[in-house]
Amino acid sequence: MADIIDIVMQEHREVEALFDQLKAATGADQQQPLFTEVKDKLERHASAEERVLYPRIRKEVPDGKEEAEDAVEEHDQMRSSIEEVEEHEAGTELFMLAVEQLVATTRHHVGVEEQELLPDFREHSEAEERQALAERFEQAKRRGNGSGGSPEGDGATKQELYDRAREAGIVGRSSMSRKELLAALDKQS
Repeated sequence: MADIIDIVMQEHREVEALFDQLKAATGADQQQPLFTEVKDKLERHASAEERVLYPRIRKEVPDGKEEAEDAVEEHDQMRSSIEEVEEHEAGTELFMLAVEQLVATTRHHVGVEEQELLPDFREHSEAEERQALAERFEQAKRRGNGSGGSPEGDGATKQELYDRAREAGIVGRSSMSRKELLAALDKQS
């Protein structure tokens, strides 16, 4: 049975292959469906990591809290890059320039995750746990990227985190970033 690390790395290879196809595509009729597939895969993957993998990393890996926060921040950068691509019409030079930025942002994240985060987690977790997390990861991907993140706030939108911070009485929440809201809520628990 595959474990969560195997699944995450396999999905990274699948996204890389989609990026190659997208960059080679000519014309909007080829680019738009490929981009839609990339976007869906990245959103589901990132959301599942935030809901299933990163909470375990926070708890089990030395400096895991910081590593997971950095990874979520990188996911937010990827989401911003996706939004940038969506602002342009497929088949145009600006669309492809935005795609290149998305590719670069994603490759940076994948590199850090595969060279640091995943090896650290493998070292500080048991094979049985990673196998159990694999099933939860697949379930989270099927649910998509809607609300319903874990109590730690993983996968929650900035607005959802703000609402939780308001309920918790956290001072200064209106000027906090998503990452800062996560950290403030984490300190409360």
